[in-house]
Amino acid sequence: MLRRQAPQPVDTAEEALRWIRRRAGQWEEDAAYSFAVVERADPRAVLGDITVSAVDRRHSTGWGSYWTTKSARGRGAATAAGFAVEGPGPDGR
Repeated sequence: MLRRQAPQPVDTAEEALRWIRRRAGQWEEDAAYSFAVVERADPRAVLGDITVSAVDRRHSTGWGSYWTTKSARGRGAATAAGFAVEGPGPDGR
């Protein structure tokens, strides 16, 4: 659960933006890559985050994780973000 990873709950769009901004250093270190999950109709409305970490370039693998705000849960936002970042699986789904 995110509460084990975050110093405070991430339940609002403002808290989500703060979480995502703190990840910028990981990009610079080539350690992990976080992407904002936003509302399609209003990209300023943050719904969550999807991150690829533990990147192993030799084997082209990484660990995918995500979280969503309460308002985004059950709407398929995390699934759509996963496909956007990682692409469909070998079976096309």
